[in-house]
Amino acid sequence: MLQQDMALLLLLWQEACLEHDTENGELIPGAKSATLEEEKILDAVKEEENMTFSWDDFNKAYMSFPTASARLTGCLEALKEAPYEYRVKTIRYLFAMASASFENNSDHAISKTESEFILRVKKELDVDDESVL
Repeated sequence: MLQQDMALLLLLWQEACLEHDTENGELIPGAKSATLEEEKILDAVKEEENMTFSWDDFNKAYMSFPTASARLTGCLEALKEAPYEYRVKTIRYLFAMASASFENNSDHAISKTESEFILRVKKELDVDDESVL
């Protein structure tokens, strides 16, 4: 089973990699949908949470899942075991990641796809709205 901190970062990066028709921000070289702004959020969360694993370990964990759906399921399983405050923090970080860049030439940073993703995770982790505010 994944460690909670690894599950958090994997979940954040999966959100960053959600595909949109148009990415308004500058993409990471070779990426289809992840932007430089989103990469900065991932780096900041890793630093803020004092995560000690390497980026190589992160990449191996990310690629160890055969599909995005399997990755999401694995992350949710690990995070369901986390204390409630950590689950709340996860949702807050997901909002920060979604707010990092604009997609589809929208005036709103959080796209419909990202919003649906966050709501699904919030429901699966049993986090109430009041806790996230």
